[in-house]
Amino acid sequence: MLCVRVVAILLGSVKVPYEEIRRRIVEVDEENLTAALMEQLIKYLPSHDQMNQLAGLSSQYAQLAEPEQFVVVVCIVCFVKLILCEAVFGCEMLNSLFFH
Repeated sequence: MLCVRVVAILLGSVKVPYEEIRRRIVEVDEENLTAALMEQLIKYLPSHDQMNQLAGLSSQYAQLAEPEQFVVVVCIVCFVKLILCEAVFGCEMLNSLFFH
């Protein structure tokens, strides 16, 4: 999966535990989760079906590559891409209100 490889590159730039990234997404922690990172996650996270397939591998977590482990951790969040899309939209609206 190409998207999972791109996620690996993103993870290398973030350098925080996967559970912390999941927390930031769930809480829409804009202080620690930039709009740019959210946009990249929206673009490169696997499809819903692919995420469900990876979630089925959670019992084999230790044997998965790091990007797949990340997806397993994050896919527990229902509608993760929708949450990210709404957060990015909110950031864009705030920026347009205050800077235009």
